[in-house]
Amino acid sequence: MEKIRIGKEKRRYEISSIRPESANVLEIVFTDAIPAIWGDITIYTDDGTEATTLYGYETMWKQEGSRVWLSNDGSVYTPPSPPEPAEPPEPYVPTLEEVRVGKKAEVSAACEQIIFAGINVTLSDGTTEHYSLTEHDQLNLFGKLSQISVGAAQLEYHADGQSCRYYTAIDMQAIIQRPCGMCPIIPRTVTRLTCGLPVARPQRRSRKYFMVRTCQNSTGLRFLMHILYR
Repeated sequence: MEKIRIGKEKRRYEISSIRPESANVLEIVFTDAIPAIWGDITIYTDDGTEATTLYGYETMWKQEGSRVWLSNDGSVYTPPSPPEPAEPPEPYVPTLEEVRVGKKAEVSAACEQIIFAGINVTLSDGTTEHYSLTEHDQLNLFGKLSQISVGAAQLEYHADGQSCRYYTAIDMQAIIQRPCGMCPIIPRTVTRLTCGLPVARPQRRSRKYFMVRTCQNSTGLRFLMHILYR
């Protein structure tokens, strides 16, 4: 096993390896005792023959147990600084356009659900019935409005959960007109805030026009608006 001698000491220290770590740093692994002082290093082979001398390794660069690093330029090991804590990412701030689009979708969906849920209408006989306003229902109501416009006095329709029966024109008008007042503020607010859909305006503002304009954020009514006024 190789041995080394430090400076002019007579004692020789057994080592398992010796190698350069860098241009100015030498790594030595001791098998037993470790010298207390450092200096020129004389290396001996297994049979005791002097092999070479390494000069100037007088500074302990670092030590880990029996593993020692020496430097010949006076440098010592400096552990790396701990990394700086990462800055949390800046919260995403949506643009005005993104806020506008998101709010339009949110309010339009809420208004649409309110409309689809339907209405309670008090009829001329004093009874109150509930009428859904899904897209299919809205199509039916527009059909009834067309019948009224040509003079129909009795119109077949049904309340939720009820069989079809005949309604007077007055009662049917009450059913048709109620959706116009259901959501009069929200859709128009959405339109103002979001530059809503353009509406083709007929020469005369009929009840049909008012109903479509007021409730234009309803999917079914938008479709009907396209059909009726294209």
